[in-house]
Amino acid sequence: AHRLVFANKPLSAILVNLERWYNVRFLHDDSIDLSANLSFQIQYESLEETLRLIERIAPVRYEIRNDVVFLGPK
Repeated sequence: AHRLVFANKPLSAILVNLERWYNVRFLHDDSIDLSANLSFQIQYESLEETLRLIERIAPVRYEIRNDVVFLGPK
């Protein structure tokens, strides 16, 4: 099965992978710490489910507009 596994990866690298996985574009506020390391894996999760997961483990909030995901500080 296809899945993405992130083990202590910086948010910047995770976003690049998620852009390809979900075919979306991420835009982020300058105050977001893209070097923050996160660990999680996804398999069949929707984009929303994945973003809610990231919101739980990182100090960010998201907003989706069409094919663009905006990340801002929590």
